[in-house]
Amino acid sequence: MAARAPSSYVAFVVGGVRYAVSIAHVKEVLRPLPVASVPRTPSAVVGVADYRGEIAVVLDLRKHFSVEATADSSKSRWIVLRLVSLSLALVVDDVLGVVPGDAVRAMPSGAEGIFMKDVVAAIPHEGELVFLLDTERFHDLGESVRALAEQRS
Repeated sequence: MAARAPSSYVAFVVGGVRYAVSIAHVKEVLRPLPVASVPRTPSAVVGVADYRGEIAVVLDLRKHFSVEATADSSKSRWIVLRLVSLSLALVVDDVLGVVPGDAVRAMPSGAEGIFMKDVVAAIPHEGELVFLLDTERFHDLGESVRALAEQRS
């Protein structure tokens, strides 16, 4: 992966691991909304929600990464992303805030595993690594779920 231009990222926690997404894709961080389930979707897809008049696909990153939710669900948040033509809400354990991206480091090739799924880089921040997710990988999943939801209505 080529070096990315310095940017900012929204950092969050899933299963005790710190992740981040580009702030350029983040529409809003909010408390969870009511969700309608959609049959025949992957287990990490919680369903869809009415987000400001549009259908948002809700993806639970805890299920996506096969980790347990934290006991304190009061900190659970949705990070709503704008991905090309759809809104995608990522369910996370806690939102940490904005981190600068001036020290983004590419992941070594072959660095895959349960916590490396969808990770494209790491950012050293406050003595820990924050793993940068490639949100474009979620786009196709979101589009297929949204199409199923629209068929249902």
